[in-house]
Amino acid sequence: MESMEYTQLQNIKWDGHDAIRLAAGGYEMVFVPDMGANVISLSYNFGEYDIIRTPPTADHLINDPFAYGIPILYPPNRIRYGTFTYDGLTYKFPQNYPNQVHIHGILYNRAWNLVEAHVDETTDTGTIVAECRTVDSPGLFEYIPQDILFRITYTLNKDGLKQTFYVENFGKHSFPFGISYHTAFNIPFRKGGAAEEVRLHVPIEEKFELDQDMFPMLQKAGLDDKEKMIADPSGWPPLSCPIDCFYTGIPSKNHAVIKDVVSGKSIIYQVDNPYNYWIIWNKTSKEGFVCIEPQTWMVDAPNITELSPLELGVVLIGPGASYALDTRIYLK
Repeated sequence: MESMEYTQLQNIKWDGHDAIRLAAGGYEMVFVPDMGANVISLSYNFGEYDIIRTPPTADHLINDPFAYGIPILYPPNRIRYGTFTYDGLTYKFPQNYPNQVHIHGILYNRAWNLVEAHVDETTDTGTIVAECRTVDSPGLFEYIPQDILFRITYTLNKDGLKQTFYVENFGKHSFPFGISYHTAFNIPFRKGGAAEEVRLHVPIEEKFELDQDMFPMLQKAGLDDKEKMIADPSGWPPLSCPIDCFYTGIPSKNHAVIKDVVSGKSIIYQVDNPYNYWIIWNKTSKEGFVCIEPQTWMVDAPNITELSPLELGVVLIGPGASYALDTRIYLK
């Protein structure tokens, strides 16, 4: 796909799916509403810096949905037996992982409704808004049995891509909320660059011991040598070996960095303080990407009784209440 003149919005077809190509502030993105409201492409300076890993086809995204774009995960990560109960309501999700585990939620592969898409040439800003509501989206109410509205707003300008996730509770019970993005970054991300020239820094503090189903056992462990490199601002080569682990973050340090040491350019992934955890995953380390996954609650948080909801990162959204939080991806 050739880059556009800035600032511009185009309605396009992406492998048969309605999509929007948006350019503003030197950045360009492609958004596909009926594939989880996913941003499947984000680049800068006419593709010189290719930030987000783009699926070659829709089938690639369907068959490997967490290795491309910015999938939206609710509930995030894993839920034991695919169910939890809060405020008298039981939520039941597909057991789509071994041992009756549910993984990665029910929003990433669902069609979202496009609410708004426009550009403001005076401020060189583009905006896309999409919504998914449990009472309107087919089959969603059987998993989330009350009236909940999810809204994602993408704002693209010289400051990069800002994501604002908004939840509103129209139901009669408190709604337990947590979120993660399974964000897949290209390694390398500079045209002509090499993976060996890239360093990853994530502000991680400790990791959890995991059981056989990858659930944290609440016992924390120290960081190994590569993880100490990740925690250090100088960073770690993100494709030097496989990695897949769940870490606590540092509340005062709310951004991850992927740096190209040759050009000096860095991708900055800035998150709001409620994102208390990070997951880092690069599949086999041979596929040319790393996922940095900011997450607001402990894995399987609604089923953990040893700690309070506040300690676990569970946000309880009461009837009539709403909640919003931001992330931002930009080049520096």
